[in-house]
Amino acid sequence: MRQKSTKNIYLALTIAAILLIVAGVLATVIFWGEISDSILAEMISCVLLVFTALMASIMIKTQISSDREETRRVKTVELGQWFTERTAAHPEWSVIRSMMREMNPVACSAIRSNFSLSSGVNQTFRMTDDLRDRMAALLQGLQGIYSIDIGYLIDAIKTSKSKTIPNEVLAFMRHGLLSYLNTLEVVAVAWSQAVVDKEHIEQEFCFVNNTALVGYLDAHGYRGFTELASLIKTLEQKKRMSGKGGKETQW
Repeated sequence: MRQKSTKNIYLALTIAAILLIVAGVLATVIFWGEISDSILAEMISCVLLVFTALMASIMIKTQISSDREETRRVKTVELGQWFTERTAAHPEWSVIRSMMREMNPVACSAIRSNFSLSSGVNQTFRMTDDLRDRMAALLQGLQGIYSIDIGYLIDAIKTSKSKTIPNEVLAFMRHGLLSYLNTLEVVAVAWSQAVVDKEHIEQEFCFVNNTALVGYLDAHGYRGFTELASLIKTLEQKKRMSGKGGKETQW
């Protein structure tokens, strides 16, 4: 759409320039009453020269624009592949996201700022029996499928005598969450700099505009994730403008 609009502008400018030159020739003829063949030939030559130069300029700019669009498409595919590979290499991300969806918003936002290995019992991270079972099941599934050594986390949850999420599990979640957010920030930087197709990225990564994720980032002022904040804001604005509510996408 952007490339087509640019072509129309160049074409309009070309036509305007030609009409201006023709008008100048006609004005000269009317003013002087007559014009010699040599002067007329030179004027026609100038018109053709200007026309040729403008057409060449349009072709060059169109080619450059076309090359940029093609590069953006290639970079978009490469970025998608990179994100997929990163996600496959970090299966714990999906488990951490699922665990955070099970937690209350206050606990989700406190993972980063309120977490300390020496903090002891923290009422923010209250854990019901149902939440304990769900987290243990998620971690067991992760270990069973990907052979990841996280048995200590499962034991920490199952054997915890307090009603709080064990510090070892919080450390695991915090590390994985920040790794995941850093990856999303790379995607958002490519989006903000228009290195990739912005519309495609907005469609493919619409899941970042999620209550749990936005709540966590809001609690920390988006420190270190400024471009991700811009992407989320853009998605939220487009969502409001389109008037589409509906079910929230899972992140």
